[in-house]
Amino acid sequence: MTTTKNLLLWLAFLCVFTACSDKEEDPAPEETTTAAAGLDYFPTTAGSTWSYEGDLTYSYKSLGTKKVINGKSYTEFEQNQNGTISTIYVFKEAGSYTLYTAVAGVGNIELTVLKENEPEGGSWSTTTVINGLTTRYTYTLVKKGLTKTVLGKEYKNVIQVKLATVVLFQGMEIPFDQPFNYYFAKGVGQIMSELGSSGTVSLKSYTIK
Repeated sequence: MTTTKNLLLWLAFLCVFTACSDKEEDPAPEETTTAAAGLDYFPTTAGSTWSYEGDLTYSYKSLGTKKVINGKSYTEFEQNQNGTISTIYVFKEAGSYTLYTAVAGVGNIELTVLKENEPEGGSWSTTTVINGLTTRYTYTLVKKGLTKTVLGKEYKNVIQVKLATVVLFQGMEIPFDQPFNYYFAKGVGQIMSELGSSGTVSLKSYTIK
Protein backbone atom coordinates (compact mmCIF):
# COMPACT_ATOMS: atom_id res chain seq x y z
CA MET A 1 0.00 0.00 0.00
CA THR A 2 1.37 3.44 -0.86
CA THR A 3 2.31 6.11 1.69
CA THR A 4 -0.71 8.20 0.62
CA LYS A 5 -3.07 5.26 1.16
CA ASN A 6 -1.49 4.57 4.56
CA LEU A 7 -2.02 8.17 5.60
CA LEU A 8 -5.57 8.15 4.25
CA LEU A 9 -6.53 5.15 6.37
CA TRP A 10 -5.08 6.90 9.43
CA LEU A 11 -7.07 10.01 8.62
CA ALA A 12 -10.11 7.85 7.92
CA PHE A 13 -9.88 7.46 11.58
CA LEU A 14 -8.47 5.01 14.04
CA CYS A 15 -4.88 5.28 12.85
CA VAL A 16 -3.43 2.12 11.42
CA PHE A 17 -0.67 -0.21 10.29
CA THR A 18 2.43 -0.79 12.46
CA ALA A 19 2.58 -0.57 16.23
CA CYS A 20 4.54 2.35 17.65
CA SER A 21 8.03 1.57 18.87
CA ASP A 22 8.12 3.62 22.09
CA LYS A 23 9.46 1.49 24.94
CA GLU A 24 8.05 3.08 28.06
CA GLU A 25 6.67 1.68 31.28
CA ASP A 26 3.27 0.07 30.85
CA PRO A 27 0.94 0.60 33.85
CA ALA A 28 -1.54 -2.02 34.96
CA PRO A 29 -4.82 -2.15 33.02
CA GLU A 30 -7.50 0.23 34.29
CA GLU A 31 -11.12 -0.85 34.61
CA THR A 32 -13.71 1.16 32.68
CA THR A 33 -17.34 0.33 33.35
CA THR A 34 -19.98 -0.19 30.67
CA ALA A 35 -21.93 2.69 32.19
CA ALA A 36 -18.96 5.01 31.67
CA ALA A 37 -18.55 3.75 28.10
CA GLY A 38 -22.14 4.79 27.40
CA LEU A 39 -21.12 8.39 28.06
CA ASP A 40 -18.12 8.30 25.69
CA TYR A 41 -17.92 9.24 22.03
CA PHE A 42 -15.04 6.77 21.76
CA PRO A 43 -15.49 3.86 24.22
CA THR A 44 -12.33 1.99 25.21
CA THR A 45 -13.72 -0.83 27.36
CA ALA A 46 -11.82 -4.09 26.89
CA GLY A 47 -13.41 -6.45 24.37
CA SER A 48 -15.43 -3.76 22.56
CA THR A 49 -15.35 -4.19 18.77
CA TRP A 50 -16.19 -2.17 15.64
CA SER A 51 -16.40 -3.31 12.02
CA TYR A 52 -16.38 -0.87 9.07
CA GLU A 53 -17.15 -1.23 5.38
CA GLY A 54 -17.11 0.95 2.28
CA ASP A 55 -14.18 2.30 0.30
CA LEU A 56 -11.94 1.10 3.15
CA THR A 57 -12.70 -2.07 5.13
CA TYR A 58 -11.29 -2.83 8.58
CA SER A 59 -12.20 -3.71 12.16
CA TYR A 60 -11.02 -2.75 15.65
CA LYS A 61 -10.97 -4.31 19.09
CA SER A 62 -10.13 -2.61 22.38
CA LEU A 63 -7.62 -4.70 24.31
CA GLY A 64 -8.06 -2.56 27.42
CA THR A 65 -4.33 -2.59 28.19
CA LYS A 66 -2.50 0.68 28.88
CA LYS A 67 0.73 2.12 27.51
CA VAL A 68 2.45 5.36 28.51
CA ILE A 69 3.41 7.43 25.46
CA ASN A 70 4.68 10.99 25.75
CA GLY A 71 3.69 10.97 29.41
CA LYS A 72 0.05 10.01 28.72
CA SER A 73 -1.70 6.71 29.46
CA TYR A 74 -3.15 5.38 26.18
CA THR A 75 -5.51 2.42 25.71
CA GLU A 76 -4.34 -0.18 23.21
CA PHE A 77 -6.49 -1.23 20.25
CA GLU A 78 -5.95 -4.02 17.73
CA GLN A 79 -6.77 -3.25 14.10
CA ASN A 80 -7.43 -5.88 11.44
CA GLN A 81 -7.34 -4.90 7.79
CA ASN A 82 -7.79 -7.88 5.49
CA GLY A 83 -5.92 -10.13 7.93
CA THR A 84 -3.10 -7.67 8.64
CA ILE A 85 -2.96 -6.97 12.37
CA SER A 86 -1.61 -3.70 13.76
CA THR A 87 -1.90 -1.54 16.86
CA ILE A 88 -3.29 1.91 17.63
CA TYR A 89 -3.56 3.84 20.89
CA VAL A 90 -6.33 6.08 22.24
CA PHE A 91 -6.02 8.68 25.01
CA LYS A 92 -9.08 10.28 26.61
CA GLU A 93 -9.07 13.28 28.93
CA ALA A 94 -11.75 15.87 29.75
CA GLY A 95 -13.78 15.13 26.62
CA SER A 96 -10.78 15.13 24.26
CA TYR A 97 -9.84 12.02 22.27
CA THR A 98 -6.30 11.62 20.90
CA LEU A 99 -5.02 8.85 18.62
CA TYR A 100 -1.42 7.69 18.28
CA THR A 101 0.16 5.24 15.84
CA ALA A 102 3.07 4.66 13.50
CA VAL A 103 1.92 4.90 9.86
CA ALA A 104 4.01 2.91 7.37
CA GLY A 105 6.06 5.25 5.20
CA VAL A 106 5.08 8.26 7.34
CA GLY A 107 6.21 7.78 10.94
CA ASN A 108 4.63 8.36 14.35
CA ILE A 109 1.52 10.55 14.38
CA GLU A 110 -0.43 11.87 17.36
CA LEU A 111 -3.68 13.71 16.61
CA THR A 112 -6.58 14.92 18.76
CA VAL A 113 -9.56 13.94 16.60
CA LEU A 114 -12.45 15.06 18.82
CA LYS A 115 -13.10 17.61 21.55
CA GLU A 116 -16.67 16.97 22.63
CA ASN A 117 -16.79 20.06 24.88
CA GLU A 118 -15.78 22.40 22.07
CA PRO A 119 -18.64 24.71 20.99
CA GLU A 120 -20.10 24.39 17.51
CA GLY A 121 -17.75 26.15 15.11
CA GLY A 122 -14.79 25.72 17.46
CA SER A 123 -11.57 24.35 16.00
CA TRP A 124 -8.13 23.03 16.98
CA SER A 125 -5.01 22.28 14.93
CA THR A 126 -1.92 20.06 14.99
CA THR A 127 1.15 20.72 12.85
CA THR A 128 3.65 17.96 12.15
CA VAL A 129 6.31 17.00 9.60
CA ILE A 130 5.54 14.10 7.23
CA ASN A 131 8.20 12.95 4.76
CA GLY A 132 9.96 16.27 5.22
CA LEU A 133 6.82 18.32 4.54
CA THR A 134 5.17 20.47 7.22
CA THR A 135 1.51 19.43 7.43
CA ARG A 136 -1.29 21.07 9.39
CA TYR A 137 -4.46 19.23 10.45
CA THR A 138 -7.34 21.51 11.45
CA TYR A 139 -10.44 19.96 13.04
CA THR A 140 -13.71 21.89 13.38
CA LEU A 141 -16.68 20.77 15.47
CA VAL A 142 -19.47 21.37 12.96
CA LYS A 143 -22.58 20.22 14.82
CA LYS A 144 -23.70 18.54 18.05
CA GLY A 145 -26.85 16.61 18.93
CA LEU A 146 -27.40 15.22 15.44
CA THR A 147 -29.48 12.17 14.55
CA LYS A 148 -27.85 10.26 11.69
CA THR A 149 -28.77 7.04 9.88
CA VAL A 150 -25.89 4.81 8.74
CA LEU A 151 -26.54 1.58 6.84
CA GLY A 152 -30.16 1.67 7.96
CA LYS A 153 -29.42 2.16 11.67
CA GLU A 154 -30.33 5.42 13.42
CA TYR A 155 -27.87 6.97 15.86
CA LYS A 156 -28.64 9.83 18.24
CA ASN A 157 -26.38 12.31 20.06
CA VAL A 158 -24.01 12.48 17.09
CA ILE A 159 -21.16 14.98 16.73
CA GLN A 160 -19.90 15.98 13.27
CA VAL A 161 -16.23 16.96 12.95
CA LYS A 162 -14.60 18.32 9.79
CA LEU A 163 -10.89 17.82 9.05
CA ALA A 164 -8.99 20.09 6.65
CA THR A 165 -5.41 19.04 5.89
CA VAL A 166 -2.89 21.34 4.22
CA VAL A 167 0.79 21.04 3.33
CA LEU A 168 2.80 24.20 4.03
CA PHE A 169 5.36 24.68 1.25
CA GLN A 170 7.32 27.83 0.34
CA GLY A 171 4.71 30.08 1.88
CA MET A 172 1.82 28.26 0.20
CA GLU A 173 -0.94 26.16 1.76
CA ILE A 174 -1.64 23.15 -0.46
CA PRO A 175 -4.86 21.24 0.45
CA PHE A 176 -4.76 17.46 0.87
CA ASP A 177 -7.88 16.40 -1.04
CA GLN A 178 -11.25 17.84 0.06
CA PRO A 179 -12.10 18.27 3.76
CA PHE A 180 -13.10 15.03 5.49
CA ASN A 181 -16.15 14.70 7.76
CA TYR A 182 -16.36 12.31 10.70
CA TYR A 183 -19.44 11.40 12.75
CA PHE A 184 -19.21 10.18 16.37
CA ALA A 185 -22.21 8.74 18.25
CA LYS A 186 -22.35 8.86 22.03
CA GLY A 187 -21.87 5.43 23.57
CA VAL A 188 -20.85 3.96 20.19
CA GLY A 189 -17.84 5.70 18.66
CA GLN A 190 -17.20 6.70 15.08
CA ILE A 191 -20.11 5.74 12.83
CA MET A 192 -19.10 7.26 9.48
CA SER A 193 -16.17 8.88 7.66
CA GLU A 194 -16.71 10.97 4.52
CA LEU A 195 -13.32 11.04 2.78
CA GLY A 196 -13.82 13.49 -0.07
CA SER A 197 -12.84 12.01 -3.41
CA SER A 198 -11.79 8.76 -1.69
CA GLY A 199 -15.34 7.81 -0.74
CA THR A 200 -17.11 6.83 2.48
CA VAL A 201 -16.52 4.37 5.32
CA SER A 202 -19.51 3.29 7.46
CA LEU A 203 -19.91 1.39 10.72
CA LYS A 204 -21.31 -2.04 9.88
CA SER A 205 -21.54 -3.55 13.36
CA TYR A 206 -20.23 -3.00 16.89
CA THR A 207 -20.26 -4.41 20.41
CA ILE A 208 -19.62 -2.24 23.47
CA LYS A 209 -18.64 -4.25 26.55
